[in-house]
Amino acid sequence: MTEVITASGFAVDIDEAVLDDIELLDMLMETSKDNVRHLPAILGKLLGEEGKRRLYEHVRTPEGRVPYGAIDRELTEIFSAVNGGKN
Repeated sequence: MTEVITASGFAVDIDEAVLDDIELLDMLMETSKDNVRHLPAILGKLLGEEGKRRLYEHVRTPEGRVPYGAIDRELTEIFSAVNGGKN
C-alpha cells in the first residue's frame, strides 16, 4: 500500500497491485479530455467505492457539484505519487 496525500489534503491508501490490471489500462487509454466516460469506473477501481465517495465529498462545491477539473487534478496527483518516477 502506498499512502497518498494530495496538495488539497485528500488522503488515500492505494494498493499498487490494483495498477496491474489490464482493464484499468484499457479505461485509462480510452479516457481523454473529450471522452471522460470511464472516469467514474477508473476511480472505483483505483480508490474503491468508499474512496471514490470520499474524493467526491472532498472536492464537492458549496453548490453541491463535483467538478471534473478537481477530480482530474486529484487523480493526476494520485497517479504521480504512486508512480513516483517509475517507468
